[in-house]
Amino acid sequence: MIHTKNFTPVPAIIFNCVLSLLYLVSGDIWSLITYFSFFNWLCVGMAILGLLHWRYKYPELERPVKMHIALPITFFFAAAFLVIMAVYAAPKECLIGACIVLTGIPVYLIGVRYQDKQPQWMDNGMVRGTIAIQTMLQVVFQEGA
Repeated sequence: MIHTKNFTPVPAIIFNCVLSLLYLVSGDIWSLITYFSFFNWLCVGMAILGLLHWRYKYPELERPVKMHIALPITFFFAAAFLVIMAVYAAPKECLIGACIVLTGIPVYLIGVRYQDKQPQWMDNGMVRGTIAIQTMLQVVFQEGA
């Protein structure tokens, strides 16, 4: 959702600010950095791997940005190195970070995957909550802007 006048993602900014403040309360900033830098580089590496897969599987597709194949391959290996070193150096923090990220699976299943199979009270609550946030923050879905 974006603001109707400023075209900024206000709910996402507020959500990130609240999460950042909660993370700061944890006390150990280095563990926090390890938790999330591990998954940041894991996600970046997976995105680059997906790019390489699409480039190999669908070579005939038009690509708006053209670059030599060595750049994404090198970037993938760098990201893989950072992930492997994080697991080697701090396996406990990486496992905790993995558990934190995996808590998003039930949210995905309830809110996205099985959205049409939700109980009516949950669906009504989500609609009312969405409308309340849109009204309070003066935001609309990006397609409507």
